[in-house]
Amino acid sequence: MKYFTRELWESFQNTETFDQCDKIWIENLKKYNEQLDSLQSRFNKDAFHFIKEESIHDGNLVSFEVINVNELNRVKDKTYKIKRRIREPISVVIKVLSEGILYELYYSLVKNLNVKFSGESDLFQPYFRDFGDWGYDEVTSINDKVLCHEILFSSGAEIHIEFEKMKVKRTRVIK
Repeated sequence: MKYFTRELWESFQNTETFDQCDKIWIENLKKYNEQLDSLQSRFNKDAFHFIKEESIHDGNLVSFEVINVNELNRVKDKTYKIKRRIREPISVVIKVLSEGILYELYYSLVKNLNVKFSGESDLFQPYFRDFGDWGYDEVTSINDKVLCHEILFSSGAEIHIEFEKMKVKRTRVIK
């Protein structure tokens, strides 16, 4: 992550460095929003609104699913035959519960995927054995087609997804 780093998050926990971190945070937020605005045309309206305006900070990861599109299509049409030689990129679905809303983030045409999870907290010891809370995330550009969404959790776990398309679905599950 470039703007909202784990080091900055950790520094916020120290009262001696809080004011300095707050200034850095405000400057980074300004830079992040400027670069994010330049990416607006690469998102559908709803996905850009989610990335730019909505926060799921402190949300809880419900599920993380990697979908092999080729194999899923074979199962769906019950032919179990390979219909084409061209392999489709994978898709990823992340579901997060935040303030009574289930957010479903759909990434398609995924080019690169990395998940860092050790099962033991290395960011805020010793509270988390799972992913912990959704901390901070940022979307940046890899090139003129591929975007990158990086997510940092309170456990120190990280998700890095390089993708071409994103959709967002919201369902109120708790009133």
